[in-house]
Amino acid sequence: MQARRPPAVDTDGQITTHPPIQLGRNNIRPFGLDIQGPVFIVSSLTAIAFVAGALLFRDAAAGLFEALYAWLTSTFDWVFMAAANVLLLFCLVLLPSRLGRIRLAARTPGRSTPTGRGSRCCSRRASGSACCSSAWRNR
Repeated sequence: MQARRPPAVDTDGQITTHPPIQLGRNNIRPFGLDIQGPVFIVSSLTAIAFVAGALLFRDAAAGLFEALYAWLTSTFDWVFMAAANVLLLFCLVLLPSRLGRIRLAARTPGRSTPTGRGSRCCSRRASGSACCSSAWRNR
């Protein structure tokens, strides 16, 4: 019978059952990008193989995609309608609930975001454009 190891303690002093894992240990950094190596390699090779197969066998791929399009639009048109109905019902249920009263704007009638030089809205480039409306005071 194996002896039980004591639980590990993380840097905050909390007891944890998970072994310490260094985040990003499998990442590669080409051109200054931080890419997770195994995921990127598998997904990119799959996408490249799919595109190469469609380009090499263009006639067969065209026939396959036309048949797939016809089958999907005739068979799964109900999926689109069901998704639209579920979204509508979700909004109707959310409206009278407690979550329907969440305010998306500030309670005070004044300005709630900065409009000084260098801010996102009223920068020099956006000043006087459609992005920067007359409701925002330009500096």
